[in-house]
Amino acid sequence: MQLTTHAVFAFAIGLIFFASPTAALLVTLGTLVNDLDREYWFVRENKYRDEQPHRARFHNVFVMAAGYLLSPFFAVGIFLHSLLDSFTTVKDRGCEGSIH
Repeated sequence: MQLTTHAVFAFAIGLIFFASPTAALLVTLGTLVNDLDREYWFVRENKYRDEQPHRARFHNVFVMAAGYLLSPFFAVGIFLHSLLDSFTTVKDRGCEGSIH
């Protein structure tokens, strides 16, 4: 799923459920954390093209717990990112299953 989709969804959920632009912004920033290991952040594009470790480092409850220490709204954003990725396939760059 694209970052813009994650960000727009998170911002809308933040506004609807928390009725605060500040909370919505924190939820939006939280939803971007899960993709810090993608090639467009810190990894060059061609380096891990075939064997990318994405969704192994930042799509887990430990990252959510660390985000909660910063702000509960930030943790909600991290959760929403994983939730949206669960509706997509590996081909669409969603959550990877254990069966390859």
